[in-house]
Amino acid sequence: MEKLSVIVPCFNEQETLQDYYDAISKVRETLLGKECELQVILVDDGSKDKTLAKMKELSGQCSWIRYISFTRNFGKEAAMYAGLQHARGEYVAIMDADLQHPPAMLKEMYEGLQSEEYDCVAARRESDQMTLGALGEGEVLDAIRRCQPDTLTPIEAMGLLYELKQKLSK
Repeated sequence: MEKLSVIVPCFNEQETLQDYYDAISKVRETLLGKECELQVILVDDGSKDKTLAKMKELSGQCSWIRYISFTRNFGKEAAMYAGLQHARGEYVAIMDADLQHPPAMLKEMYEGLQSEEYDCVAARRESDQMTLGALGEGEVLDAIRRCQPDTLTPIEAMGLLYELKQKLSK
C-alpha cells in the first residue's frame, strides 16, 4: 500500500490544531486505509503557546501522527525541510495548520496522481474554490534542472516561479 506524508509546519497554532486534526481525520477515513496509508508530520517551529503540547496529545492518540519540535523559531522553510527529511511516503504534501489548504483536497489530488499522467499536482484558490493544476514529468524535471541554487540569481528564480505559476493557471 502506498503512503502519503503530509507535512504541517506550525507556529503558535494551538487554536487551530484540533480543527486541522478533525479535517485530516475525515480524509483519512474516506481515502486512506482503503487506497493509501497516511502519515502526518507536525513540525513545531518554536511556538510560544501550547502548540507542542497539542501535538504531543494528538500523536499520543494516533499512531499516524508524528511531531518534530524546534527549540526556537527557524522559519517555515526550515520546518518544511525537517518534515521532508522525516517523510516516508511515496507522495508528500505540505499544508498549513490553519486550514488555508483544505485537507479535503488531498483525496482529489491523490486521485489525480493515480489516474492521470501527472508527476506533480498543486491546488490554487479561484475565488472561494480550490482547483487543481498539474505539471507533466518534463516540466517538473526541467524546472528542477534549472533550479541550481549556486548558479541561480534571485531574478532568475523569480522568473522560474512565474513560469510555473503560468503553467498551473492554464
